[in-house]
Amino acid sequence: MDRVSSNWFTAINNLDLSGEYQSIVYFRIQKNGQISDLKIEQSSGLPALDLSARRAVELAAPFPPLPRDFENDYLVIHLIFERSK
Repeated sequence: MDRVSSNWFTAINNLDLSGEYQSIVYFRIQKNGQISDLKIEQSSGLPALDLSARRAVELAAPFPPLPRDFENDYLVIHLIFERSK
C-alpha cells in the first residue's frame, strides 16, 4: 500500500485544498495481484480528490499475488484516503 499512498500524495500536492476530506475507494485484488471492480465507494465531495485516490490505486497495480492458501478468489479492499489541512 506504500505505492498507493506515494502516488496519491504526489497527485494531491498539486491541489489547493483547505478543510478535511475523505474518499473511500473499493476494489478487489485477484489471486494474481490484478485489481478489479475499482470504484469510489464514498466521495469526498471533490471530484479531483476522488479521481486522484482512484488513480493512485490504478498506478500501484498490480499488487503481489495473494498467498496460495488464500481461500477466496479475491481480497476485498476498502481504502480510506483522508486529507486535512
